[in-house]
Amino acid sequence: LLLLSFNLLLFLILLHSWSSSPKTDDHFQKGWVHFNHSFYYISSVKKNWNESRNDCLQRVSVAFLLITDFLCKSFTERLPDRIWIGLKYNESTEWKWVDETPLTQCSFLFVCFSYWLHGEPNGVEKDEHCVEIKRNNADKGWNDAPCTVTKTWICEKKVAL
Repeated sequence: LLLLSFNLLLFLILLHSWSSSPKTDDHFQKGWVHFNHSFYYISSVKKNWNESRNDCLQRVSVAFLLITDFLCKSFTERLPDRIWIGLKYNESTEWKWVDETPLTQCSFLFVCFSYWLHGEPNGVEKDEHCVEIKRNNADKGWNDAPCTVTKTWICEKKVAL
């Protein structure tokens, strides 16, 4: 209850500071959802992976969603199906987050994680170098997909404490 009160107070303080400061985009705060230590913007329009990343950057987001072990399934289960996240296969033949962190990097507790659906990444279609969250039967997880396909996306903005 104390944590919930603290999160609500923090949200109200941030909301007040944002509403009293000048904005360059009237839609900046619309659509942002608070979860753990970040705010998330879930798009309602579809764009390809690069356009989605650029949209996140324009919204003052550090990057696309970077899945952490703290997010896990509790948050991703609530997301729409087939939504871009900030993970991409790069020229050096490895999966990297948009902040250049390799997917294989472990957390501070040496916990390595990924949420690939069974059999993924599989590269079935040509140029499946970007990652979406996809529902497969009762499971929801990562799927590699062509970056040129248009999908909704999610941006993350960390809360500065």
